[in-house]
Amino acid sequence: MPAAEILIRVDGGHVIGLGHIFRMRALAHRLIGNGFSVALAVRRETPGETVLREAGLVVHGLADDEAFLPLAQTCGAGIVILDVLNTSVDLLRALRRAGIRRLVTLDDEAGGLMEADLVINSIVSLAGRYDATACRAQLCEGPAYMILQPEMARSGPPRPVPDRARRLLLCFGGSDTRGLSARVLSALGALPGPLDLHLNLGPAALQGQGLISARIASPHPVTVMRGVPDLAACFRNMDLVLCAGGIMLYELAALGVPAAAIASEPHERATIDFFVGAGCVLDLGYYETLRPSDLTARLASLLDSAARRRDMARCGPLLVDGGGLERCVRLIGKLAA
Repeated sequence: MPAAEILIRVDGGHVIGLGHIFRMRALAHRLIGNGFSVALAVRRETPGETVLREAGLVVHGLADDEAFLPLAQTCGAGIVILDVLNTSVDLLRALRRAGIRRLVTLDDEAGGLMEADLVINSIVSLAGRYDATACRAQLCEGPAYMILQPEMARSGPPRPVPDRARRLLLCFGGSDTRGLSARVLSALGALPGPLDLHLNLGPAALQGQGLISARIASPHPVTVMRGVPDLAACFRNMDLVLCAGGIMLYELAALGVPAAAIASEPHERATIDFFVGAGCVLDLGYYETLRPSDLTARLASLLDSAARRRDMARCGPLLVDGGGLERCVRLIGKLAA
């Protein structure tokens, strides 16, 4: 087994999405570029494992969660990074006993606050939900620390904002766990044209009969995409992106692309509220209570308001500057010194 100075634990698939996989892929590549040896541990035979292997990274497939500790004990890592949401105190203590010198956790309201050396909580819905004053770890929080792909930052002049938004992208993450693509596509049929609809299906998204039927029934032309080679360029080419309330909100804000978001998980409601307060997102509601008439009513006014969409495009990069990857690499580099 090749030695790894840094071992990253992460998962991703249809149920939990692929956002954490993509950001750990970006972090791994940048750490390798800075001279570190990096390996990743992920559940075996999952879309997350496929994405990481296709990126040319060293990947250890795990049969289950219990297989991670033996791997960490034998792989020779000095730093373990856990991007698994709330971590177990018992696991972190076991990693310490196994000789792991430094522990880093992400989006962690649990064990990492007491047992890790560094906690990076970039998901803004976490703010204020724990007692940071009792945190033993170095705590860095907020959108300044969101790890994004390097291309997810605005470069050059912003795209002109048309009087009416016509090019709409539906992009509900790597897995579209809640089946939002079909529901939203059906609702958009009530909006007047012309609309040019684009639907991006992530690596773990399923194209069931409901989605196929919605696409066929749509009065607007629908272009279905999968495996888009440059998603940032695709975002920049749209007048408005409809998405969930995860990491994609940070990407769109950094790019200066107006967004309308549906919360697909309870914690995403707070994240969307934060972005709404910053002026760069329209809230379309919670997926369980989403009514097509409400969605179309909220969207209609935004489609017709160039001024609102221009403000959204301006506010996004002020909130998310795209420098989170470099900040996190510097923090991890200091731990390794």
